[in-house]
Amino acid sequence: MDRVTWTQEEIAILKEMYCSSKIQDIENSIKTHNRNSIYSKARKLKLAKDIQSPRRIKKITNEQRNRLVRSHTPWTVEQENTLRELYPTTKSSELESVFPEFTAIQIALRARQIGVKKDYNFFVSTGLEGADAKWSKENPFDGEYPRGKGWKKSQRMARHRAGYKCEWCGANEESLGYKLSVHHIIRFDDFGYIPGENENYKIANRQSNLVAICRSCHTSFENSGMTNRQEALEFFANNPRSDRDE
Repeated sequence: MDRVTWTQEEIAILKEMYCSSKIQDIENSIKTHNRNSIYSKARKLKLAKDIQSPRRIKKITNEQRNRLVRSHTPWTVEQENTLRELYPTTKSSELESVFPEFTAIQIALRARQIGVKKDYNFFVSTGLEGADAKWSKENPFDGEYPRGKGWKKSQRMARHRAGYKCEWCGANEESLGYKLSVHHIIRFDDFGYIPGENENYKIANRQSNLVAICRSCHTSFENSGMTNRQEALEFFANNPRSDRDE
């Protein structure tokens, strides 16, 4: 039971705003009720968020905008030849100076696409986890861990925490016939992980940034605009998908 009685005016505001408005805006409009009370009342009124609403647009700096423009610049043959020569032994900060048209992530992705790998000595010189014992001169880093060391373990932990059931619709792996997808709530690429140069994957792959969901729900969740796990779980609770085929 809500601690503060809802007025008809407040209920009308909730019905009007809940479908497409941010929870912060609703709280500002209904100041007598906190977030939990709003969600509880919305459930009682059987209100649901519009999952088709566009992703929240975040303000970006001029530098970020310029980086987005650079990310769509095509590579020339000459640039790819230079990348083949420099990438195995050169840090991304230096590569960005050589290729000002591209971001560090775009450079690393292009290197993998054309089959260029970091030398083992490069990882040793950085002192980071790239110099793990399983990599050697005979067995160099080959780009097979784009989500960082321990990603497979992080996936298993997320699926186990979910009881091997989709955290949105409840379908289990046995009925689905495949393993659940493990989705990053904040996109992995947003953390700027560069193999051999930083360990940002550790932050990106924290369990608090992961949800285990089926393929169908994964597709729908991509454009939901969630920013943290608690918000994602509240979104699941208020937008049930029990009617989907399991």
